[in-house]
Amino acid sequence: MPFSRTETDLKQSPFYEYHHATKHTIQKLYSYGHRLDWASQPDPFLCFDGAPIVDLPHEFSVSSDDLFQAAVSHVENARTGFINKDDAKSETDDLLKFISNLLFYGVAISAWKQVVGTSNRWALRVNASSGNLHPTDTHVLISRDSGVLGAGAYHYKVSEHKLEQRVRGDAVTPLLRRLGIQSEAPPVVLCLSSIFFREAWKYRERAFRYCQHDMGHALASLSLSASALGWSMRIVGIFPDEEVADYLGLNQANEKPLALVLLSPGSTNLFDPHDSVLSLDSFDAGAVQLGEPGGTKNATLPAPGPFIGKQNQLSSQIIDYPQISRVYQATKYDLDSCRDVRRNQKDFFTGVSAKSAPKPGPIQAAGDVIDLQFDFENASKSCQHKSVHQTIRKRRSAVDMDGRTGMSLEHLTYILRTSTMGFPADFQGVDVLTDGHWSRSAREHLVHLYLYVHRVDGLTSGLYYFDRFENTLVPLLLRDQREGAKETSCFQDIACDGAFSVSMIADFQEGYRLYGDRGYRFAHYEAGYIGQMLYLTACALGHDATGIGCFVDDDINKYLALDDGKEVIYNFTFGKAVHDSRLTTLPSYGFSTPEF
Repeated sequence: MPFSRTETDLKQSPFYEYHHATKHTIQKLYSYGHRLDWASQPDPFLCFDGAPIVDLPHEFSVSSDDLFQAAVSHVENARTGFINKDDAKSETDDLLKFISNLLFYGVAISAWKQVVGTSNRWALRVNASSGNLHPTDTHVLISRDSGVLGAGAYHYKVSEHKLEQRVRGDAVTPLLRRLGIQSEAPPVVLCLSSIFFREAWKYRERAFRYCQHDMGHALASLSLSASALGWSMRIVGIFPDEEVADYLGLNQANEKPLALVLLSPGSTNLFDPHDSVLSLDSFDAGAVQLGEPGGTKNATLPAPGPFIGKQNQLSSQIIDYPQISRVYQATKYDLDSCRDVRRNQKDFFTGVSAKSAPKPGPIQAAGDVIDLQFDFENASKSCQHKSVHQTIRKRRSAVDMDGRTGMSLEHLTYILRTSTMGFPADFQGVDVLTDGHWSRSAREHLVHLYLYVHRVDGLTSGLYYFDRFENTLVPLLLRDQREGAKETSCFQDIACDGAFSVSMIADFQEGYRLYGDRGYRFAHYEAGYIGQMLYLTACALGHDATGIGCFVDDDINKYLALDDGKEVIYNFTFGKAVHDSRLTTLPSYGFSTPEF
């Protein structure tokens, strides 16, 4: 895969073609005639009949009052070994209890909603999803026996909070060798997969975008959950897709692997995200080790064993959307692509700290630039839900805002700053706060934020650019933004009835130069990750939020005067929710769970 990309290459790339083909326009919105086929609605719960069931313990951690602040304020350290291993549970203490807590606060059902007086109900999960369709599934890989939990590959049966064993034996070590990670295998690795049709049933061709957002939401929720439990986490997005899918039997369920998550207790260094993960020598050595003696670098990743269980039928009719199939194929990596992108990263990131932060368009201030004074300690006093576990389980997506309630500048600053630090992945990095100043991540962030400020104390209503590296707000237009925010968010009142709303802008040119078409996925992961952190931080402060996937793409791009290659990929809004009295909330599971 060549990486000397030009602007012309970008415009001719398959992902860019898909992105433009799936843009909303006013004409499309008014002519949209798609009707939902309720008879073929996909089952939101994947399961494997006949697979051995492992009951997860129902002993859930409930963090102390200040842990939400600790998890957020030390995020740049907690995710690179901030928590002392002595303070964390030993991996042999109770691995099953850790996994139960990780999943309960990372990807589980948080509640059920039911229409009063009817049997119509649906499950909410701790990680947000457009349309509440949740295309993401979780597979848990265990490297060695630990108590009642044997080494193997398991599927998380979210409907019952249980594990289903699909494969017996170490499923971790061969996989990590294929990824070029030669350190001791961590005890737990997650594979997050996506079932595109769950989303496409409602959103058709545009669904691929939302599946990638959903992945980012899940990664953020799991990241915060792991940190609160005292474990380190690393995300791997550069891997050979089809090999991993075959290795874990995902193709049997029409699943596509999108991310791998490495987990280890305490400050254990899973791998240095800036050095060893880029080592081409270790990458090739790992590939050689997979083959028989005398094998080659291209030895195929062997299946870990016979797969157990038969997948349930997800839908009576699964419709293929060719545009989704094409963009998925274009964003896949094979082994050679992985080598090329790592070589490209190694060349690019040498001396990257001296490179000035890219701006998504011509930023011309219409007034004084506002330096956002960021004080974690004082901000924590404003948190209503201080416990990270309470915050995760209580987070909801608002469906309506009151149009009156505002927000303080301090809360706005806290929300923005805690949500844009980055995260530890082989395509991303974490920014560090030192003496009130932010050091630039050693990885390239691909997402930038514009704000439509409606009711924030101390700020004039207007359009602002958030410089995440300088920690400043740059005023661009100082006038009422409510009507424009509403119109460009598919005429949804919620975009203008909050205190402020956000447009997330992806730098596709930079992503394409670094990762080829795969950069399309990574930009959406980053946007989804930011989105989940926006949700959680707003919730901790007592505010409400919701992501908006329906927006008129080019109207926003034009309004923000974005350069070519920069595109809006996600909108968000914040305020005070108006709750629907027609709905009632039911417990997440039949067993006892923490009451917050």
